[in-house]
Amino acid sequence: MIYHILAVGDVVGEPGLTHLERSLRPLKKLKGIHFTVVNGENAAGVGILPDQVDRLYQAGADVVTLGNHTFGKGQILRRLEEDPYLLRPANYTGRAPGRGYGVYDCGHIQIAVMSLIGRCGLDFNADNPFTTANRLLAGERPRFTLVDFHAEATSEKLAMAYYLDGRVSALWGTHTHVPTADGQILPKGTGFITDLGMTGPVESVLGIREADCPPEVLANPDIWQDWPTNYEGPGDGALVTVNTAIARSKNTIAVRVGQRVGKDYMYSFAHDTLGMTHLTEADADYAPMVLGSLSEGISLMELTSAYQMFGNGGEYVTPHLYTIVENAVTGEVILDNTVNVVHTQAIKPSTAMIMNRLLQGVLGPNGTAGTSIRPAGEMEAAAKTGTTTDNHDFTFVGLTPYYVTGVWWGYDQPYDFTDVKRGQNAKPIQKAWKQLMDTIQADLEVKAFPVSEDVQTARYCVDTGELAVNCPNTAVGYYTADNMPGYCTLHP
Repeated sequence: MIYHILAVGDVVGEPGLTHLERSLRPLKKLKGIHFTVVNGENAAGVGILPDQVDRLYQAGADVVTLGNHTFGKGQILRRLEEDPYLLRPANYTGRAPGRGYGVYDCGHIQIAVMSLIGRCGLDFNADNPFTTANRLLAGERPRFTLVDFHAEATSEKLAMAYYLDGRVSALWGTHTHVPTADGQILPKGTGFITDLGMTGPVESVLGIREADCPPEVLANPDIWQDWPTNYEGPGDGALVTVNTAIARSKNTIAVRVGQRVGKDYMYSFAHDTLGMTHLTEADADYAPMVLGSLSEGISLMELTSAYQMFGNGGEYVTPHLYTIVENAVTGEVILDNTVNVVHTQAIKPSTAMIMNRLLQGVLGPNGTAGTSIRPAGEMEAAAKTGTTTDNHDFTFVGLTPYYVTGVWWGYDQPYDFTDVKRGQNAKPIQKAWKQLMDTIQADLEVKAFPVSEDVQTARYCVDTGELAVNCPNTAVGYYTADNMPGYCTLHP
């Protein structure tokens, strides 16, 4: 018996879903298709929702594969764990929910489907797809094995095809949304095509029609610019909460949050509210505002002053070196600087408290500074670390209920610190801050940072960021009443 297998490239948005619902079953009947694999990772634009998975099944898909946007929608997490016909890349790290390989009964035979993601050209720290495939193919295999290789580089797809030639029935590429005309049978019998293309509007940009594209995207000349990476390299595919992102100084998440706030608002807030007058109009962008890639930079005093609002209920006070100078004998006021000191409620007390709690994570066990840098005693403390990409300098800002302190380490002229730091990175200035706080706070009354009545605490699931139900890994989160997340769908 001849088995007919259909592979469908990336389904993009509602147009792709609607077309499949209308056309897939008639096509399967016309061609006598026995088994269908559909890549659905773009069904929601970026990611896929549970109801869209159901729609793909109802349209005629037997297995749905995903790719680099697997976790684009958090609602899919529980479905990944429960649904054996929904596959994310098998070479995601072990912490990622779901599976990347399945064997399915098809009458008299079994068919295996494997989902893999490439590493060449994708800013994605997945496991080696070649060794993952080799591991999954070890031992007894079904008669047919199919591979969806979600990858950017043509060379990597072709290399994988030759690597698996004779061991799998067919391997096709997805991800680029552009079909290739190189369908072929390799020397040892494996069917291969570099990319299936997409299921979406022909007159579009990778499936997004101009009419559906937000005006700000069409008008943004930098929309295709490179996405930033983190200090330790690309991510590993696991979900990251903002709490973890700040504690670990994740650039990628910071830029994502910055996109929600808006670059013009960030620039106006920094320049006008926080008095960072060194900023230029060229700095009104994500790299300068979020990651510090400024045209002329800011002073350490400006940076340190900006952080005070996270420790004093959201109030910003213009930096000053003195308030009043008096004659020690007569009490006469010689210099009065109070007229130049301006108090501004820069952010809401609730926002300040939430940010303060997030910054305390930097001094936690998983923070970039760590618990060893926390000042001695019971005094609360928060902090933020900073490092330039090329190791030209290091910055550290620490907060306690009494002091906000900024420390910078570098040369007057930029110089590569790689040899100078000797593997310590920013530890010397962090230790200096700790020693200073231990000394000047030794005899001070223990105080806590201000709290806001508008902030509520609740335990959240570390794996999803949603409110914990029966979750094995939880932590305390801080929220306002109008910004509470939903309950965890991965551990109901």
